[in-house]
Amino acid sequence: MKRLLVLAVLVVTILAACGGSGFDGAILGAWEGISTVDGTASLTTWEFFEDGTMIITPLTPLGEATPFTGTYAFEDDDTITLHSDDDEDEPGRRDIQMPDEDTLILTAPVSGAQAVLKRVEE
Repeated sequence: MKRLLVLAVLVVTILAACGGSGFDGAILGAWEGISTVDGTASLTTWEFFEDGTMIITPLTPLGEATPFTGTYAFEDDDTITLHSDDDEDEPGRRDIQMPDEDTLILTAPVSGAQAVLKRVEE
């Protein structure tokens, strides 16, 4: 029984040490899914790059629409701030959830806009 307890403590300690600092590396790459804003859902592709740039592309029945380009920065371990390349837009915030390594949920804390995305295989 004592060995089992020691083993459990050891596993928890190792997992905590490997936990990293949030989602900074986990969100890198391309994601596709449904984005809902003001009750309207649309298919979108989100891409996050290691240099802090991003591209959000709405997908329509006729193909891709004009992409939103900009940068993102981590505000804390599970919140990012999105900055548009157009200096007109206010920065947006998104809370991050990842129920598994291939699912990314981004939620705007103020408006409630949400994107439920799946990792795109490269």
